[in-house]
Amino acid sequence: MFKKTIIAFGLLGLLVSFFPSIHSRATAQDKAKPLDPNDPRTTFSFPIHPGWKPFRFKVELDKTGTVTGVSIFRAGESTLFQTLPTCGTEILNEQVTEDWLEHDISKLLTHADLNFDGFEDLELLEYDNGHLDKRLYCIYLWDNKIGRFRYSPELTEEAVDPVPHPESKTITMRNDWQGGTF
Repeated sequence: MFKKTIIAFGLLGLLVSFFPSIHSRATAQDKAKPLDPNDPRTTFSFPIHPGWKPFRFKVELDKTGTVTGVSIFRAGESTLFQTLPTCGTEILNEQVTEDWLEHDISKLLTHADLNFDGFEDLELLEYDNGHLDKRLYCIYLWDNKIGRFRYSPELTEEAVDPVPHPESKTITMRNDWQGGTF
């Protein structure tokens, strides 16, 4: 009996000594690879006003897959028109990986007329929690007087999944928590 106990502990010790190297290799293989910054799915195109030619928007990612901003090009031009940075909330900056589904990548940059002036405004993804279906965006409004997008701290601070309602000129937001919708 004593001999069997010693052998069992010896085998257990041997397994435990190998476990850290097995575990580190498994996590290295399981770690998601950052999305290639040149992936074509990070480029979007849409008109910002009815009748206008579509602008081209390139969501910029660094080598870790973190969203750093968006580059904007006018229709048919290769010259950079405007660059918009993320809001700079380091805790919330999203890391985009190859594991992201097409549906999730399509939400990196969304657009809607958030101030009801007839021009599309930009929502650059800052944070995405798929478990709670919660997204936070850095909001840029089109300013037709200056012909550029400008950062909107008011909407950015308040907007959690903003949904505009043009008929009533209101925006609703939804915030889901584990206890339910707030």
